[in-house]
Amino acid sequence: MSQPITSADTPTSRPLHDDPHEGGAEGHHHDPAAKLTRMANQIGTFFAHQVRGPGEHDAAVDAIVKHLKDFWDPRMRRQIRAHLAAGGAGLDPLVRDAIEKLGD
Repeated sequence: MSQPITSADTPTSRPLHDDPHEGGAEGHHHDPAAKLTRMANQIGTFFAHQVRGPGEHDAAVDAIVKHLKDFWDPRMRRQIRAHLAAGGAGLDPLVRDAIEKLGD
């Protein structure tokens, strides 16, 4: 009969989420504004590629605003607006325009 495999018998490996940007145990020290900036820029990139033709800038800005209103918690929207008011480091121009229009 074979012996059961124990944790001592298996090679050790790094945790699945050891990247601080992936939300693992080490990721709790990151800057919330940086995470929101990254998320907002990803949304901006998506809508910039979805909208084509005349008025594309305004249509993309409106789509970003709608997404932020529909899917972001009010606290997240306040934080990203505060980040923009403090200079908005890292925000793409299209996203900056959307956040300025966001209101709330």
